[in-house]
Amino acid sequence: MIMFPICTLTPNSVSFIPTFRNTSGSVSLSGASQTIASSAGIWQAKLIEVSLRNAAHVILWETIEIRLQGRLNPILIPLMEGSRQPFPLAQSGSSGSIPFSDGAYFSDGSGFYGSVIIASLASAISRGATTGAITVSYGRQLRPRDYFSIGDRLYRIDDVTEIAGSTYTVKFWPPAREAAASGAYVEFDQPRCKMRLKQDDGMAVDKSFSKFASPTVEFVEDLS
Repeated sequence: MIMFPICTLTPNSVSFIPTFRNTSGSVSLSGASQTIASSAGIWQAKLIEVSLRNAAHVILWETIEIRLQGRLNPILIPLMEGSRQPFPLAQSGSSGSIPFSDGAYFSDGSGFYGSVIIASLASAISRGATTGAITVSYGRQLRPRDYFSIGDRLYRIDDVTEIAGSTYTVKFWPPAREAAASGAYVEFDQPRCKMRLKQDDGMAVDKSFSKFASPTVEFVEDLS
């Protein structure tokens, strides 16, 4: 599975939107109704005004478009949270995309990645869990709104309920998509989400009036 090369095809902004799917019962004579929370909420993402400013950008964009084949194949979409993530005070961002020793990158424009924040699960979590314990070996204190991923699944911290040294008990959304073992790596530097195009023609670009373009593309979380 490929990751969208956000360091090469750079959008003006990246928006990750939690889409909640609550259900409501019938309305009583008094006009009241009960709303029931559902665990079926998903992430949606929008990459706004992706910069296609040279021929290499256009070729890379169209290569990804062909590989995805519309909504058929999944892709990893990274966040662009930067310094808002729990980086240590001594470093306000990630080390970015690292090339080979000769300065070259992979064919999709991406490079190697060096993490700064070091974190892992202090205990196992089961599928569907909404709480977990995370040990941060290197980084600032965790707080609500911090994003993280375990594997290819994206989560957001809603609350920090307990702190014991460098271990934080947190509530998160969405419910755990998959079980994870104690010691599993927790990605805070560049969280990512397994997604698919929202529409089959989501990467179609009209270049009839201009050689290059700044398209916006939308994705929805893939739960397979």
